[in-house]
Amino acid sequence: MKKKEIVIIAVIIGLALMLYLFIKPKNNGPMIKVVHGDKTVDLLDINVDNIYTYQGDYGVFHVEVKDGRWRAVDVECPTQECVHVGWVDVDHYWPIVCLPNGYAVMLEENK
Repeated sequence: MKKKEIVIIAVIIGLALMLYLFIKPKNNGPMIKVVHGDKTVDLLDINVDNIYTYQGDYGVFHVEVKDGRWRAVDVECPTQECVHVGWVDVDHYWPIVCLPNGYAVMLEENK
């Protein structure tokens, strides 16, 4: 191969690598899966602080995400078991389940 051909191939490979790095999906870490009944209704990024509101079978169900942790908060539910779970994170994980509202909040498995 000539020097010019090697330079062209190197430039093409470099551009392809830059394009791949620019386009490839960013993995911000684990996601939280919100399930109602047997359907996933939402995927939440644990790095985005917010309070999410869902209408449940009994009443309103809120999930608060803050500083990489999440919890059920301000839930219309007679037992409040889901609220008593408290803050959950990747290292101290426990699924949050609200049976009266039909919701479960759990870690999404990375594939």
